[in-house]
Amino acid sequence: MLGRAVEAIYHTLLSQRGKRLLIDKTPRYYHCLPFIKQALPQAKFAWIRRNPLDVAASYKTTWNVDVASLLGRARDDPNVFDLILGFRMLADFADENDVCIVSYEDLVQNPQAAVDRIFRHLNLEPCNLGALDPGSAAYPPGAFGDQKAFRSRSIHTTSIGRYVSALSRTELAAIMGVLGRELFERIGYGPEYDAARLKVGGTVRDRSHARYEAALRLLARRARRPTAAGQSLGTSPSWRVDGEAAWCGNAISGRDGAVASRSWGTAALLRRLRARLPGPLRS
Repeated sequence: MLGRAVEAIYHTLLSQRGKRLLIDKTPRYYHCLPFIKQALPQAKFAWIRRNPLDVAASYKTTWNVDVASLLGRARDDPNVFDLILGFRMLADFADENDVCIVSYEDLVQNPQAAVDRIFRHLNLEPCNLGALDPGSAAYPPGAFGDQKAFRSRSIHTTSIGRYVSALSRTELAAIMGVLGRELFERIGYGPEYDAARLKVGGTVRDRSHARYEAALRLLARRARRPTAAGQSLGTSPSWRVDGEAAWCGNAISGRDGAVASRSWGTAALLRRLRARLPGPLRS
């Protein structure tokens, strides 16, 4: 039923504007990607992947979020979920589904090539970025969204490696310890992790598994909160919308959290073993 409702809303938006394709950029959809795939089986997915340290730096400089403190205390906070769970959930989904993965760095350094890849994935005709008017893409000021993006008038590379100046050594060590090198390696930022570790100048204690389990428990507790109708999000297909996020019926439950925790450790071991195999045996 929810799938039909979503289709009706999107179809109305497309009809009103005479368009045939709708792009929905909502980073926190990582919470319910399986639901989206089931509700909209024709949907295509693209993941703009970025160095987690630059993501943390963006949270700090844009929203004044003390990411290192939040991660260290395992607070029940959407920003904690974004970093501890978000990257892993996105990577898990990308491993099992047809997802076009483009790094943020490639997107801003060579936008035409990156856009060409995304357009091919969407079965669209090529788009010549050089023929576009940069001014026409400027967003008007608004109360929501990244205000720095609203002020931008062209693609730039100044945010690559922003963490170097935005995060202190103490903050870097805290964030890296909570996320762990394996996560960085898995999503293509192992060298960036090693470079940041040199900046820290000391040993980074890996607490990633414990913090991951703690985040799963926090999310499971959220999933069991009653909705306005007295229903549990972990067991019903209802929605609860508040000032933080929209949670759907397939939100992770306590049992799912325990399974995910065990499977994460097993998957990590299998990835390490697979990496040691000769090339022809990895597939």
